[in-house]
This record gives sequence, C-alpha cells and structure tokens, in this order.
Amino acid sequence: MAYLRFILDNLRSLSYGFLLALFSTFGQTALIAVYGGEVMALYDLTAGEYGLIYMLATLTAIILAGMGVACLAMFAQGFVQSLIFLYVTLLLLRLFGQGLMSHASMTATARDFRRTRGKALSLVSMGHAPGEAFFPYMAVSLMLIFGWRESWLGYGLFCLVAALPLLVWLSSKPRTPRSKEPEPSEAEVEAAKQGWTRSQVVRDAGFYLLLPAMFAAPCLGTGMFFHQVALVEAKGWPLSAFAAGFTTFAITSTLSGLLAGKLVDAFSARWLIRFVLWPMTLGFLVISWAESPLWVHALMLLVGMTTGFNHTVGTAIWAELYGIAHLGAIRALSASFMVFSTAVGPAAMGLLLDSGLSMSEVLLLAAAWTGLTAACMPLVLSLIHRRRPDLGPLRNQSA
Repeated sequence: MAYLRFILDNLRSLSYGFLLALFSTFGQTALIAVYGGEVMALYDLTAGEYGLIYMLATLTAIILAGMGVACLAMFAQGFVQSLIFLYVTLLLLRLFGQGLMSHASMTATARDFRRTRGKALSLVSMGHAPGEAFFPYMAVSLMLIFGWRESWLGYGLFCLVAALPLLVWLSSKPRTPRSKEPEPSEAEVEAAKQGWTRSQVVRDAGFYLLLPAMFAAPCLGTGMFFHQVALVEAKGWPLSAFAAGFTTFAITSTLSGLLAGKLVDAFSARWLIRFVLWPMTLGFLVISWAESPLWVHALMLLVGMTTGFNHTVGTAIWAELYGIAHLGAIRALSASFMVFSTAVGPAAMGLLLDSGLSMSEVLLLAAAWTGLTAACMPLVLSLIHRRRPDLGPLRNQSA
C-alpha cells in the first residue's frame, strides 16, 4: 500500500519518467538485436562487422521526435541500401533511445525526489521492463506478419502520433512531487547547493574506481542481447525461445528494482552496489553450459536481478556521492561512459565470435569479468571511504 499511495501522490512526476524509460526501448539493444539477422543478411555482414558499426553509431553521443525519425529511417533501409545510412540510423536510435530518453527520465526523477529518491527511481526505471519484455516478442510477431522494415514504420508513426503528444502534455505543467517528505534541514539545503561540479567529479579517483562495477552490466548485457541470434543458432534453439525469456527478465528486473529502491532508502546505493553483479555472473555461467532453451528463463531471471538493481543504483549513487546541484551534468558524464560500454560490448563480443570462439566461451569470459569486479567492490568502497570521510557509514543518513 505504501508504494500505491506514493504512486498516486506523485502520478504526474512518475509518469513522465516512466514513459520516457518505456519508449526508450525503440532505441535499446533488446529490440534492435531482434532484427540483427535480417540486417546482417541485407548487408552481408559478420557478427563482428555489424557490432563495429553498432559501436560507432552508439558512441556519437524534441527527443521523441528524433526517435520517431530514427524508426522511419530503419524502415527506409530497403529503399536506401547503404552502410553509411545504416550507421546514421543506428546512431539516431541509440542517441535518442538509450542515450537522451533514459538520461532525461532518471535525471528528472533524481532531482524531483530527495529522501524517497530510491523508491522513485525504482518505480520510474520500471518503464524499461515492459518495453524489454513486450517489444522483442512483438517485434518477432510483426516481422512474421508484416515484414521487418514495415514494423519500423509502425514504431515511427507511434512515436510521432501517440507518444509525443502524451509526453508533451505531461511536461506542460510543473511535476511537483507530493511524497510527504519532511522539509529539508538547512544543512541539507546548503549541501544540495554546494554539490560537486562535473569538473570536480572528473578529478575524483572514486568516480573511476566505481565505473567497472557500474557499467559491466550494461556492457555485457547489451553484448549478449545484441548477439542473441548467434547464441540461439549455436545452441540450436528458435529465436522465439530467447524472445520469450524477456518476459521473465521484465518481471524480475521490476521486482528487483522495487527491492533496490527500498534498500537504497534504508541503507544506501553504496551499500547495495557490492551485490549487484553476482546474479549476472551466475546467469552467464548457467547459459554457457545450458542445453535446453528452458534455461533462457534462468538466464533472464538472473540478468534481470542485476539490471533491476543497476537501474536504481546507477543514478542514486552519484546523488549520494556528489549531491544534486549539478546532477544533470554529472549523470550526463556517467551516461556517456555507460553508452560507451554498451557500444563496446556488441563490438567486442562480435570480434571474439569472428575469431572463432563460441558464444558459450564468450559468456564464460564475461562471467569472469563480472565475478572479478564484484569481488573487488568491498576493497573499492573501502578506498573511497578512506578518501571521503564526509560520506559517513554505509547507510542512509537522511532516512
């Protein structure tokens, strides 16, 4: 009931962030990867070549209107068959999808809420889950019924005709949270005004110590989703079996995101980050040895747990460390590293596949990375706290 009352009290503010997260799926790897086989066949690309083009497009760092145009450009691939045009199309999808829409969603929410920031972020990040669960399955169905290019025409028209007016309406009035929080103390107000600037953050060693843990999940998760066609072909599974697993992924990421919100508010994002990568590590190990397509659901359950935690922790931790006065600029910096990581994942995995490694061997390497990173987190946090005694113990001081 507490979550329901919180949602009703803050419906406009939460809806704005939730829908931005939901519609960002049109530019997320989970959807684009479904079309990987068709695109590679159209341009006669290997997994590594397609991954490199995807990386270049992702790294070139009005949002929903741009997303609509990007979807229409994907539809136009059959009429303007050019690798340069494919690159520009992927660039627009990644820029407006995972880049700008996700960034706007989480930054606006983190600034709107203070002592219930973890709860608000967990609810807004749930917008990713239905998109990741429903859109890939929908994409497979639309490809069979209408064709893969025609489905992108539908996405583009939906963004421009339906989603864009809705978000414009939601943003037409101030989104004033009514979370019934106590008024901030003078110390809290002053701390918010004196938050770190982006130039100060880039000189802080703690920022870079956390990056491997923050972006292992988006990097490797994106790589695996992007090369899902290679995975199912190597296992002899139908593509629909992998797409069906996104329902499990969505449910798990939603529930773990809600749990993460409570844990962040009760303890801190710094406390929670030490546990984030362990489920994904186990998931990669499981799927690398699996023989039945039913194990896809185990993979999606475990990766979904990490994703749900990561969505909430990924914004809350910067607010904890550096304040909210310049949170937009700081999170933009963080988002640029995140987008870089999602670019490197597909390209690196594609090159490893081209070199002769099997997808199972690639996933074992991924498990080694996430496991090692997770094991090092207690040491990383200890080093950060030695340098930042102002942070206090690993629990929420404002709860």
